[in-house]
Amino acid sequence: LYCTAYRLNKISADFGTKVIVLNQVSDIIDDAVKNSCRPALGLSWSNCVTTRLEISRLPTDDHTRLVKVLKCPWAEKRAMICRFFVGGFAIKDTSE
Repeated sequence: LYCTAYRLNKISADFGTKVIVLNQVSDIIDDAVKNSCRPALGLSWSNCVTTRLEISRLPTDDHTRLVKVLKCPWAEKRAMICRFFVGGFAIKDTSE
């Protein structure tokens, strides 16, 4: 995985583009277990990334998502959350 992360970072730098990799998480549904989310690519992958975003659905709306910045070395330390709408073939900012 480290080799893959290195190559993706090199592609990003060489072509001036961003690379997004989705790391699906699974969760154990058990009230006794705290922090039971496990990344599918494992903990070693989570140490390779520079920015971590969490995308979640609103419980009241199937089409609206929240994006929360969990890790970003150049971002401010305050909570950063934005909202967007997914429908048909479009993604629309709904933060206004």
